Amino acid sequence: MNATVDRDLVKLVQQHVNTLKRNVEQLTFEVQEDKERVSQALKDISTSLEELEARVASLGREQKVIKLEQSALSEKMDTLEISTQVQLKSIKSQQEDVQQRVAHVEEKLNSAFENRRKYSEGFIRLTLCVCVQPQAFFFLSRSPK
Repeated sequence: MNATVDRDLVKLVQQHVNTLKRNVEQLTFEVQEDKERVSQALKDISTSLEELEARVASLGREQKVIKLEQSALSEKMDTLEISTQVQLKSIKSQQEDVQQRVAHVEEKLNSAFENRRKYSEGFIRLTLCVCVQPQAFFFLSRSPK
């Protein structure tokens, strides 16, 4: 086949091929750059997810500790409430006992005051008798035994 080759056409095709080659190389470089950026972004996301997972695990442990402490405090509150109720019953019982003792002492005091009043009245009568009628006192003091 004898065909004439146009040198200008070959040169133009070579220029287009070279431009295409540079574009492919540049595209490969840009794709590689994008690949590296995406890879770095994935690494950053992975690191962030690991940190998040660690934080979630830490929060889970803290939540368990808080629940245990809350349970312990609840038990202490229940124990304190029962203890307080027992002490309150004891105090009420002691208060009733003290009130009964006070009432008993008041009764004895009233009785003693009543007896003292009776004795005082008797003494006053006797004194009056002696003062008014000394003979009667003399008679009473010499009565047969």
